[in-house]
Amino acid sequence: MHLTERDIALYVEQTLSESERERIESHLSDCPACVEQVAALTRLPLIMADTTAPHLDAATRRRAEHLETWTRTRVRDDSSYK
Repeated sequence: MHLTERDIALYVEQTLSESERERIESHLSDCPACVEQVAALTRLPLIMADTTAPHLDAATRRRAEHLETWTRTRVRDDSSYK
C-alpha cells in the first residue's frame, strides 16, 4: 500500500508529528514509488520559483503559483485526501 497524497504533502512540508514522520520514513525505506512522489513534490517549489523560464509569461506563472498554493492548502485541510 502506498502513501496518500496528503501524507506526502505533509511530509514534504515537515508538518507531521514525530510518530507520523517515522511511519512515513519507514514506508519510504521500502517503497521506491513513494520516494519518487516525495522527490517530485520536493522539486515543485524549485521549478515554480524558476523565474528564468522563458516559456512562462507572468500571468501563466501567477496562475501556476496560485494553483500550487491552492493545492497545498486543500491537501493539508481536506480530510478527503486521507
